[in-house]
Amino acid sequence: MAKEKTRRLAQHMASLYRQLKQHTDWVNGGDKPWRYLPYGVERRAGILAYLRRHGKIYVNRKWQLQTKHDMDLKRLLKKGHIRLQKAGMQSWVELV
Repeated sequence: MAKEKTRRLAQHMASLYRQLKQHTDWVNGGDKPWRYLPYGVERRAGILAYLRRHGKIYVNRKWQLQTKHDMDLKRLLKKGHIRLQKAGMQSWVELV
């Protein structure tokens, strides 16, 4: 009986996790393979392609990209391809 309850609870937690994962792109950045590329042209192209598709990337919060450390974001901001937007405590970058 206890094993059955544990199994049902585990299945319920897994289904809740799957539902929550769909709505947490703004927190963890979603599935972006370009995040793990080394700095350079390919990564910048991936960032711009993602922005064209999705519109914005949230930055400067815990577990998100940091504009003060990320060389590619710095370069795109400096060249004027993207801009940093702020509203309250949230910050994001978007295409110009």
